[in-house]
Amino acid sequence: MGIIENMTLSDYGFYKLNLFPNGVQQSIIIDDLIPFDITEEISLYQFNNSGIWSDLLIKETAKMVDGYENLSKLSIGECLSLWTGCPISYMSVSQDQIEVFRMIQYQFGNSTIAARAPGKAPELFKETNYLSHSVDQPLPGFHYPILQVREVQGHRLLQLGNPWGIFSWKGSWSKMSPFWTIDMKELLGKNEDKDSFWIGIEDFVKFFTGVLVIAEPEFVNSIEGSFELHSVSSKFEAPSSYLLHSQENGVVYISLCQDFSQKSYLGLTILKQDEQGKLGICSNSDLCCENSITNKLFVEPYRNYIIILRTNGIHRDLSQSQIFETESGNLSHKAKAALKMIYQKHLGAQELQNLLQQQQGTTANLAIENCEEFLIKCSQLTESSSGHQILQQLLSKEGYLSSDKMVFSHSKEHINFTLNVHSDLKSLKLTSIPSFSSQLLEGLLLKSKGLEVSDSPDCTLLHFEEGDSLHTLGCVNKTPCPIEVTLDFSAMHGKVTFSPETILTLGRESVVKCIVEPNAIQAVASLKHNMDGEQLKVDFTYRKLVGTA
Repeated sequence: MGIIENMTLSDYGFYKLNLFPNGVQQSIIIDDLIPFDITEEISLYQFNNSGIWSDLLIKETAKMVDGYENLSKLSIGECLSLWTGCPISYMSVSQDQIEVFRMIQYQFGNSTIAARAPGKAPELFKETNYLSHSVDQPLPGFHYPILQVREVQGHRLLQLGNPWGIFSWKGSWSKMSPFWTIDMKELLGKNEDKDSFWIGIEDFVKFFTGVLVIAEPEFVNSIEGSFELHSVSSKFEAPSSYLLHSQENGVVYISLCQDFSQKSYLGLTILKQDEQGKLGICSNSDLCCENSITNKLFVEPYRNYIIILRTNGIHRDLSQSQIFETESGNLSHKAKAALKMIYQKHLGAQELQNLLQQQQGTTANLAIENCEEFLIKCSQLTESSSGHQILQQLLSKEGYLSSDKMVFSHSKEHINFTLNVHSDLKSLKLTSIPSFSSQLLEGLLLKSKGLEVSDSPDCTLLHFEEGDSLHTLGCVNKTPCPIEVTLDFSAMHGKVTFSPETILTLGRESVVKCIVEPNAIQAVASLKHNMDGEQLKVDFTYRKLVGTA
């Protein structure tokens, strides 16, 4: 079934399109009204000789992402995933010509692939003259479909599609190249098509940085679910993990999708069970804010694989300061701690009032002009009120960002997702199983990806960085007794965003404390560094809790 079901002009001006948000087919009816600017030119991107169909497709895409202004935020991979429902993955291009050529050869036989040139694409209508010139390197920011992969007379060649048909390639293997001998023309055909050009692998690795792969497997399993915010621990927990099992070997594409408007940090980890029953990391995708992430997995027959979905609860578009922000100022770290204790129902109204009164008149407290009125309202609350009711009343009256379970997180209470498993394996089974231990998973990730930051006879501090400046710090306790780990981020105050779970461990401002059990490896802090190019700075101390051994 095509994207546009009936590519015949409609007398009524309505068309039915099939798109795949989150990998699930959805049919929508749209009209054929196309935006125009004041010069009465169509305001949308236009494809060469594509008529109205490309405009309708872009209009429908804009509808799916809440407006034309959001189209520029989509990557080509996200667009193709939305249009086709197929799993999309990227493969980097190294400088090893033979390795890259063999990789493309393999993918070409199983998928639709395109090569990406780095850089920003030129504005098509403003730079038409530039695009019509001959060029000796691919246009930046464009994806070029790979049409043929050939190895002839010792030459490793790729035929690439010319996306717009409005420029002429003049590099090696161009139409006028002396490499086109009579034999080569007979073997590869005439090189006169303006909609494509040939390039040698030596130039390909020079000009292209990645290959986009669109797989087209026969079967797909889709599961919709959500991460739920646990009101006490501020942990986002997936409803379950998933067991993957097959009686035959083959390729499986596993995609985790979220709504375009959501943009929460999601990750995907796949564990493999060995012959002794031990679990190890088989594949891992870093936490990222993409609409979808895809892992390509080669499964072995009669082997168990566990799919684990991850999130740190951080939402890309909100900063840490927005959690407790008003027009007149912010709550201090001590006030935040008090609200946290109320939320967990450990602190009554009178205790809160006493604590806030201690802060009145200082510079690091509730906004001065707000504090007295805030205290008055605190005194009006009764001890019998439940913690979350107190919190809701206080924050809603003062205009603070709040909801019943969302005070310590600028994240969403629910993070919805769709898990898609694509394959050609008829025997493949996907089964929901109880949630995998987050602590065990953190330990596996730290063990496999973590780098030593500090080491001592008692413990080791580990750190690993994921995409988009996300950091996890963990500790290996080498002793038979618990240790208390302290991470001081004061030097980074205002420059980092902590995950909801880490916020609950904050002591004084920007200081994280955590108890690590004997002979265990445990994550201590999860955060996002908001300053590009600046090094993450943290002071690490610990003490052994000998009396609790």
